[in-house]
Amino acid sequence: MSASAAGPDWGIFEGRTLSLLHPASMLGMAALSVSTALLGFQWRRQRTIGGEINELKAQLPNLNGAKTVSEALAAAQSAEMVDTSYV
Repeated sequence: MSASAAGPDWGIFEGRTLSLLHPASMLGMAALSVSTALLGFQWRRQRTIGGEINELKAQLPNLNGAKTVSEALAAAQSAEMVDTSYV
């Protein structure tokens, strides 16, 4: 009885080409899986960044009714001017 791989029945596909086709396709699938995972993490970050922004906004100091930071700075500087005759 002869071996089943004895003759060149498949031509070029019977040697190195077909034997490397499976590992190459598996490497491609692994690369696709990694890129999909990274894209999913980016989308998750984009979905949850709104909550992080709200938490950071809650940590900001009260501007005492000022609508902008420049208005709050001007109000703080005017409050720091003290009449030296009372001191």
